[in-house]
Amino acid sequence: SSSVTDVETLSQTNFLEPNSSEIQSTENRKELAHQKSNLGMFKLSSMYKPSTDFQLDYDILTKLSDQHEEAPLIRETIVNSTSATETINTTKNQEPISVNQNLSLFYTMSEKNIFAVEMQHLYQEEDPFYNANLKTQPFKLAGYIPGQNRNDITQNRFVKTSKLDAKIDYYYLLTPKSNFNITLGNTYSNQIFNSNIYQILDNQSVNELDNPLNVNDVSYQFNDAFLGLHYKVLTGKFTFTPGVSLHGYNMTNTQLGTDYSQNFSRVLPDLLAIYQIKKSETLTYNFSYTNSFTDISQMAEGFVLSNYNSLRKGNRTLENATARQHSLRYFKYN
Repeated sequence: SSSVTDVETLSQTNFLEPNSSEIQSTENRKELAHQKSNLGMFKLSSMYKPSTDFQLDYDILTKLSDQHEEAPLIRETIVNSTSATETINTTKNQEPISVNQNLSLFYTMSEKNIFAVEMQHLYQEEDPFYNANLKTQPFKLAGYIPGQNRNDITQNRFVKTSKLDAKIDYYYLLTPKSNFNITLGNTYSNQIFNSNIYQILDNQSVNELDNPLNVNDVSYQFNDAFLGLHYKVLTGKFTFTPGVSLHGYNMTNTQLGTDYSQNFSRVLPDLLAIYQIKKSETLTYNFSYTNSFTDISQMAEGFVLSNYNSLRKGNRTLENATARQHSLRYFKYN
């Protein structure tokens, strides 16, 4: 697929005096973005089922894309009834690729013993390129040469991700209306993040802003080994599935010549309850206790350009976020 999109954006921002509601300055922006995008996708699926007791599924999905954006912007700044206008030119390019593979195996050993194996591998590369050309100096970066007619600043980034998820489920049917489930699994992720910023001077020479504050060379490994236990029972119009999982986490990020690691374990309970009021009417309650983690871009401690007036950096000591979630859903089909 291919697409061409033109976007016009008008915005106004008021900046207030410190500790006051008085307007210090106003910024009006008009941005005209021209975007081109090409996407190629290939998927192969296969299934092997020699008997009713065994089934093997495999599929692979590959995505290739080419994205380009030119976005000239006119910025008007008003301070004490005095206005100043400048034109800012920005360019974005990236050609990301991803390959996702899935493997599923189902085996019924006997009437009461069932096995399921699921594996997924993701390989992904991202290479966003950003350039901003403007009159005013946007940041006071280490090594930056001021006093140029135009401030031409560029950033290259590269992120590579390889992630493998695998789990084995064993189901034992206690009765026709109840079963016991044991899950053993592991998630492993390896990421690499590189970025650098450089300045193009008026004479077209390149000023490499190679201060460690402006450069990222980070690797991040994440591993989650887990064991889950669940019990499912049908009684009348109710289905209950209480469970618990034990997770052992290991995380290491390497940057600035040092390693930083975190190792800990968590017990995460969950519950699913379904009330089958009628054939087409249900009431479902779901409770879960989950851990979520950030990715490598939020851990990189060198500066990263978000856009021409936004600069950010990460924190390598970021911890996980723990959430308790309750949901109640009523469904009726008529």
